[in-house]
Amino acid sequence: MVELNTNNLEITRKQKYYVRPKDKNFEVHDYCTNLTGITKETILSEGHYLPEVLQTIRKEFSPSNKITYAWGDDQEDIKQHCKNYKIENPWDNFGIWNFGVIFHQSFCLHKKLTLEKALNHLGMSFQGKPHDALTDAENLAYLHIETLKQLRKVI
Repeated sequence: MVELNTNNLEITRKQKYYVRPKDKNFEVHDYCTNLTGITKETILSEGHYLPEVLQTIRKEFSPSNKITYAWGDDQEDIKQHCKNYKIENPWDNFGIWNFGVIFHQSFCLHKKLTLEKALNHLGMSFQGKPHDALTDAENLAYLHIETLKQLRKVI
């Protein structure tokens, strides 16, 4: 999670959460570890169950009162998990907006871009290791900031 003040275009807070599966016999495949850096040990030592993570996010970030962006469509998966766990969805009010769609429409792009290529499109480069959730969220925030700067120049 990365919180952005859209008035002054500054990141105000950020936090990483690991979600631990219910099944204690879960595996983290080498492919996932190589891609994200996450190991089973990381999840066991730092992870929490989804209801706890969502309660923490609700308390710390109050997403029901803010617009939340993701690069892709995370809305349905989260909605389904909340339904399965019979817990309140912190994003029920505003949902989670796919910033990729907004970005593509804002710049009249006809081809879907990755987050890294979207940053490149605005003359920026991806900072950090891709597929780390916090790093991806920070880069999305940087893209959002630059998009707002460019759109504000037009107005």
